[in-house]
Amino acid sequence: MLFWAVSGCNRLVKVDLSAFPKSLTNSIGMRLVLIPPGKFTMGSPATTEVLDDSQPQHEVQITRPFYMGVFEVTQSQFFEIMDDQPSHFCATGVGADYVRGLDTQDFPVDRVTWEEAIEFCRRLSEQPEELAAGRVYRLPTEAEWEYVCRAGTQTAFTFGDELSVRQANINCLPAGEIVPLGRTTRVGSYAPNAFGLYDVHGNVWEWCAYGKRAYNTRKQKDPQGQPSLYCMLRGGGWDYPADFCRSDHRRETLAGYVYFGFRVLCEASK
Repeated sequence: MLFWAVSGCNRLVKVDLSAFPKSLTNSIGMRLVLIPPGKFTMGSPATTEVLDDSQPQHEVQITRPFYMGVFEVTQSQFFEIMDDQPSHFCATGVGADYVRGLDTQDFPVDRVTWEEAIEFCRRLSEQPEELAAGRVYRLPTEAEWEYVCRAGTQTAFTFGDELSVRQANINCLPAGEIVPLGRTTRVGSYAPNAFGLYDVHGNVWEWCAYGKRAYNTRKQKDPQGQPSLYCMLRGGGWDYPADFCRSDHRRETLAGYVYFGFRVLCEASK
């Protein structure tokens, strides 16, 4: 399958996606899927009452393919690279009572600063197997994150215009006999979106690269914010209601603040 992509010289070139594996598993067992270039409408519709700066809507073009982590980075993966276990919901964390008797290795790491997420990506990129394969990891931009979260949809959530505890680990009214967990849970516990990504809504907030970008109605190519003391979060968390877990919802917080997680993006190269 051929896609047009923008080269390093800002020229349109044909990219044959058949030259890239559809998925990969890296040296620490992370699964990633190939995301094709494409266009989407970013932000919230004007008819939607929002709690953030997600308006106005505007067309965004993602010009290059990349690989996205199928899951949020887990506690075991973070420990393998960083030799640290900062999570609230683990046997040695402040929230140990909430996960007593549970194996939390595959729970998302949940108490990470933006700087620590950046350092994780740097160290992962420098693992011998990753260097040999030419794989470079980083945090996604807000545009890349929303693009993969939406996975071709324009609804409030990747699953439609409503979200319940049947579909994601969020804090909202019970769905029949199912009540909110009141904690994080094992990654992949709910259905994936059309790109095959899990937990794009709820479980833990996910760090994105850079600070806030002001929205306008102009078309954008690979937009990104500026370096800042404040960085962007996406996806919502286990302790937030559905409105904060929308595909387009934005949250800005100090880069040094804890209680958040992340997933990694890997640059696609032949």
